[in-house]
Amino acid sequence: LLLMAEGGAFVGKRDTPFAAQRDLLLMAEGDAFVGKFTSNLDRIAYSLMCARRGGLAPYYSLDGSAWCADWGQLAGKSDYGVFKC
Repeated sequence: LLLMAEGGAFVGKRDTPFAAQRDLLLMAEGDAFVGKFTSNLDRIAYSLMCARRGGLAPYYSLDGSAWCADWGQLAGKSDYGVFKC
């Protein structure tokens, strides 16, 4: 499996976790967040962003869900139903 990366370069499966980590860290560098809180990656990025800022960052949720910190609990609510935080 080959994936297209920035600049048209191809990366293999082994590079995928590093690309995800890079994306996560870049997402956390922003001043505000636009994403889905039903996504674990997005929730981690928002958590890192808030830690970097020393407080909550402004956000817009694309799936209508609010921030939820009840990890592993069926407590999150979105436009698509209930999800595990």
